[in-house]
Amino acid sequence: MRLLFTTLILVLIGVPVTTFGQDDIRIGLQMDNVFFRSGSNMVHAFVYRPQGKGTFPAIIYNQATREPYYTADGLYPFEAIAKWATSRGCVLFIPDRPGHELLGKSLGEYANLLEEKTNISQTNRIFLEGFDLIGKDILAGTKWLTNQSYVDAARVGMVGHSTGAMQTLLLATKDSGVRGYVLFSPGAKIWNDNAVISKLLRKALKKVDKPILLIQAQNDFTLGPSQDLGSELKDRPAPNAVRVYPPFGANPTQAVMFGVHGSSVWGDDVMKFLEDSWKQ
Repeated sequence: MRLLFTTLILVLIGVPVTTFGQDDIRIGLQMDNVFFRSGSNMVHAFVYRPQGKGTFPAIIYNQATREPYYTADGLYPFEAIAKWATSRGCVLFIPDRPGHELLGKSLGEYANLLEEKTNISQTNRIFLEGFDLIGKDILAGTKWLTNQSYVDAARVGMVGHSTGAMQTLLLATKDSGVRGYVLFSPGAKIWNDNAVISKLLRKALKKVDKPILLIQAQNDFTLGPSQDLGSELKDRPAPNAVRVYPPFGANPTQAVMFGVHGSSVWGDDVMKFLEDSWKQ
């Protein structure tokens, strides 16, 4: 308890707290727990930095969970992505996705992309307001990140998987300074069953003027995102692209986690896309 209290005090006065777990030592990662302000809230994030000093490009990773989750042995599941990013000289920034007791009471600003707003189900209200509230946190985190002395604000990318990819696409409609966006399986689990959300994402894509790379594994729940959003992206100049990789894992539940566990497969392609986007 005393250690937790000391940690919170250090973070709240602006000092990153570096922690090294067993897996961190194994793969040589430097991981800082940081807090940034979003409105009246303090939001937690993980920051992984490359070895050495200087300014580095940065990748913001939007996870698909409300709060950090850990493996059975107590390790954070994003070490593989952290290793991929830092080994290529990039900072990796993973903000939490805190919940909100009022979720579903209103629609949020992204509902403006929809023509029909009077018969939105409670499920979709939660989606829409969640995108709004979490989006504000991620934008605040992006601002915090680009103000750090070790980050090159001209070379920032954003990556998301599953609902985190949906959030990433919606944030791509904003002017945040992010130069390229990577979407892993955006809405694949609900694409065929939720016309409201799939329409929302199609509308959002039409408003985005920054490069987008959309990625799925062949055995995902559906390739609808690659087909529907891909038809728009294929008409745009490079580095915009859609890529469907061979099956990943044994079933769709594992395939939708391709963006978390498949960096050894997509790592080179995503890094090339980001580097090309930073040159735009």
